[in-house]
Amino acid sequence: MKAFKQSLLMCAAILGCSAAAIAQQNHSPLVSSWKFNTGQRIIHNGDTIITDVTSVYYDSDYVYVKTSDIPSYYNFTNSNGNHNEATDIKATYKFPRKPQKNSGGKQASTLGGGQYGLYRDGTNFYNGEDNNTYNNGGVWHQLAPVFEMVDFDASCGHTSPMGDYHHHKIDYSLVDTTKKTVHSPLIGFAFDGYPVYGPYGYSDSTNMASKIIRMRPSYQKRKITDRTTLPDGSKASQAGPGFGAKTPLGCYREDYEFIQNSGTLDFHNGRFTKTPEYPNGTYAYFATIDSLNQAVYPYILGQSVYGVADMSNMGPNGGKKTTIPSSALKYTAIEENSSSLHLLSLNLYPNPAHDMLKINVALSGNYLVSITDLAGRILHSGTFSGTTADVNVSQLSTGIYLLKISQGSSIGTYRFVKE
Repeated sequence: MKAFKQSLLMCAAILGCSAAAIAQQNHSPLVSSWKFNTGQRIIHNGDTIITDVTSVYYDSDYVYVKTSDIPSYYNFTNSNGNHNEATDIKATYKFPRKPQKNSGGKQASTLGGGQYGLYRDGTNFYNGEDNNTYNNGGVWHQLAPVFEMVDFDASCGHTSPMGDYHHHKIDYSLVDTTKKTVHSPLIGFAFDGYPVYGPYGYSDSTNMASKIIRMRPSYQKRKITDRTTLPDGSKASQAGPGFGAKTPLGCYREDYEFIQNSGTLDFHNGRFTKTPEYPNGTYAYFATIDSLNQAVYPYILGQSVYGVADMSNMGPNGGKKTTIPSSALKYTAIEENSSSLHLLSLNLYPNPAHDMLKINVALSGNYLVSITDLAGRILHSGTFSGTTADVNVSQLSTGIYLLKISQGSSIGTYRFVKE
């Protein structure tokens, strides 16, 4: 594998191993970008729980994602410090394969509490509110990252009294926010079918060669001395609390106002842009942070979604109402295409891979190996002899790749995920 490792280092130096470009292939990012369970099981109270995304199905109109809503990093021993313990919600969420901009009337203008999308690991993300208001008056809406921060685990998730684990802001287990010179990875999808990215994107939304900048929301803290008026300038029907240690400016939704073009993102906390996964462009949301890597309002989505979302995904029974059509096809995270029987018995693990990807093939021989992104660009190539090989993939960015292995006229193609 010496030649392979040398090729890996050379390619990393030349290409910088930018995020994998997932172009228009047989499977769109909405089908293939999930963090699939690859064998992890949690035994808890006699139940076997499959973590992360358990399976994905698709037809011409929708993608159906089945999830326990429990990530592989969840620890039942201490419930991640939460006051509530997560349960397997056994949900199926549906996403439109051809997202459409909402023209009005099909969505509430303001997002209330509840789930509005899934992160790649199958966990729900909510908007920023915790579903409580000051003195239960329904006027001043509390922000969960302020009032419930003590309940968050290391990935900024926590569990509701009903047992559903979720996030109100960026999931730090899915993106390294210290990487400021590359486009942030795709970390999930809103229920309208549009992608959600980490905080960094292209300065020129139409130019993937432009410099990388931190995406900034256009929601700003209001310049107010008391809580007697609303963001639109009207008098509040109920005065809010004064400013103090427990209620500083910025802890209620109404402490913010949208100022067009004051940031790089729109009212929904997104923009139309090219991305590594969508080189032709797409509307995309960005999970926003400040210069100190702290999440900032509106955190993930703005005060409404950009597209039309299926309401069966939302509310207390969200994800419990969807039946996968019998005609839908199941997506396999590792898709094999081989012209040789012994290559079909090849094992590729662990998948997802972090640093090392192990290859084990049934018959000893001399093999050619290459790694490409889903746009077909060859990132690495090399050879190995025998039946096993270790491939260092630590230089690859987070994404989905194809490993191609050949011996003479026998060729096998295997899909793997780099975490």
